[in-house]
Amino acid sequence: MSKTKQDINEFKGYHDVTAGSLIHILRQHGIDTSNIFTFAEKNELKPDITLNIKGKIFDNKDVYLELKRIISSPENQGKRILLVSDTGTGKSYALIKMIHELNEKVLASKSTGSASKQFAVYSCPRRALINNLKGDFESDGNSTMLTGSDGYSTFERNIIINQTPSFITTIDHAPRIIESKLQEKRRTTNKEKECAGLLVTDEIHVLSTDASFKLDRIRDHLIAERSLLDMRGISLHVTATPELLHASDYDLIIRINQEDHENPFKEAGYSILSDSTKELKSQFLRMIRFAAESDKERKLLIFIEDTSWIEEYCQQLQQYNIKAIGIMAKKESERQEKEITIIDKGNVSGDIQVILATTVLSSGVSITNNQEKDETWVLCSHNSINHELTRLTQMSHRFRNKYSAFKIFFQKADAPKQRKAFLYQTFLKEEIKKAENSKELIKKVRKKPTDYMIALDNMEQQSGLFSDDNGNLHVLTPMIQSTLIRNKTYYNYKSQDVLIRELEQRFECEFKNFDEIVVDTIGEEEGVNAGQLGLSNLSSKETLKMIIEDRNTYEQLKKEYIRFGRGGKNGLIGKIKRHAKNDLTYFIEQSVDYEIVQQVMKCHYDSNKDEKCSYLEHKAASQEVEKIKFAKDPSIQVVMYRELCDRLERANDKAEEVIFSSLTEMDQYLNDVLWILTKYYGYDLKSTNIKGEHFRNLLDYRFKKSNGKRKYTVVGFMDEQALKDKYGIKKIV
Repeated sequence: MSKTKQDINEFKGYHDVTAGSLIHILRQHGIDTSNIFTFAEKNELKPDITLNIKGKIFDNKDVYLELKRIISSPENQGKRILLVSDTGTGKSYALIKMIHELNEKVLASKSTGSASKQFAVYSCPRRALINNLKGDFESDGNSTMLTGSDGYSTFERNIIINQTPSFITTIDHAPRIIESKLQEKRRTTNKEKECAGLLVTDEIHVLSTDASFKLDRIRDHLIAERSLLDMRGISLHVTATPELLHASDYDLIIRINQEDHENPFKEAGYSILSDSTKELKSQFLRMIRFAAESDKERKLLIFIEDTSWIEEYCQQLQQYNIKAIGIMAKKESERQEKEITIIDKGNVSGDIQVILATTVLSSGVSITNNQEKDETWVLCSHNSINHELTRLTQMSHRFRNKYSAFKIFFQKADAPKQRKAFLYQTFLKEEIKKAENSKELIKKVRKKPTDYMIALDNMEQQSGLFSDDNGNLHVLTPMIQSTLIRNKTYYNYKSQDVLIRELEQRFECEFKNFDEIVVDTIGEEEGVNAGQLGLSNLSSKETLKMIIEDRNTYEQLKKEYIRFGRGGKNGLIGKIKRHAKNDLTYFIEQSVDYEIVQQVMKCHYDSNKDEKCSYLEHKAASQEVEKIKFAKDPSIQVVMYRELCDRLERANDKAEEVIFSSLTEMDQYLNDVLWILTKYYGYDLKSTNIKGEHFRNLLDYRFKKSNGKRKYTVVGFMDEQALKDKYGIKKIV
């Protein structure tokens, strides 16, 4: 094995690395380690402060007072702190008590004539968790729950925010409260002396998984957090499962160990079910029936990600006189009373034997009236995202009294041919480093930003960054974590033994291979048919054709929308594929004329996997292009746009076409353009998180297939005129 001195010098700086990280580094430098080692990444956040308790935090007065002292200490103002402690240690209750004591100080200051403007916001990623904590939080009479869906007018909301010192809210609404409170704080004369307030973000690990579908809200939450820290506020992140977090994101890490901690279950194990999704669906239902009918007193808490399965299972179990209830994300007004009782009070009605839930129930909600014989089940099918240590740990702790068994049911998967460890923390550090490089590149591109503030364009945001209210750039860590978690989840799906080993290390117990053989003595009845469930037998194409040919079908869909709502899976609308369904829902909500709907649905009907059709996404792209056209400051997208305009113009002058044989080839072309740009500013594109493929969404290209060969021709940009031409419409709605 021969390496030049220059190559070897690249290894300098790697000190005290684990075997896993060393192998990863060697492979990066082209050194094949084959299967010499079998290893797993071992990573643990090292706490700056460790406290020990027995029982609950609040009952250990010395620890509670020390925690309160740390959080309220002037030396920690402007800092982000992480609090780690196992589920069941009473973290939420202790922090609520601290907030109540802060309220007393704020109210007492009013009587002295020097009213404090300090405030506290307890932010939760799940509405279900808020409902679970609401009673304790509002018990002091000075705190309130306030979310964006409470139905208050702007005037009423402003009065509540102005007159209340502490709030429990969602991460979506926390920025609104924080900004209002900080504006009030800025008007006071002692703003430099006093801590602005306390932001508690509970179940912080959820932000990383939620970033995959509510990124804008998480970005807004982090911007509000930065504003609070800039005014000497304190941000406290709280979790029982810190495995996915990044230590460098925190100024201080506190761990509270529960010396008498026990696992919530008596035994744990797993079973491998069918690799066929259709067979798995009926197989798992039979297992639920068998368990429920073999012991009528036993309750089963079962986590399933697919809401349509939950709905169908509830209906089928009902036919066998098994009382089941489904708990999933929905408006509070749409919940049954028994759902609300479980979420808000942690009590399961005596007649309910099976609770089928999504992750909406998995973070923070406590069920307090479970019995010793009860069980928690988790279905890890190929299309779920439950193959992940943090999720499974949270799910295992929803019953607060010790219960019989925690069982995981895997859909059978083919193991990978080459066994490799998934080095999550190593990859995370690399991606954060790339994001930091992207940040420096963007600063160089923006030589003279307007008002000396940087507002990121879409491509720059996609590189894992956000810009705060002062125009400063920060790494959007949850976005990076979200992508890696998704990859790790797929890895665990293929390497289930690795996940089991992680669980055994986490819980310090054996996970048995149950592989229960359920003898189906009650028959293999397939249960209700599609008609009973209200599902349409039509395909997506057939439904689209009906909309195009018959205005009355569109009117019928409007009625279905009123009945089933935006996320409805029933009726005609339930069978339409995602992009067409999103467009159709938008048109119904905006009361768009049938003629426009008809034209857009024609485009969906004629589309295929090679030529994307999504009116909403193309509309968003056209808005982005129009912004780029009139941008005052250079940005990554602006520079890319100008360069591609020049290239398209030169090709047009030569009567040439810009053609690609695949979208991958088009992405490579865009990356080549981006590589030239980054090289000009002294950066290697691979050292950043900026990807040219994100710019493809802004291009207007045509697809044609001839003799089995694909041809993608770029004709310009997806501006407003291109949008109208593509969908055959005269106006944009």
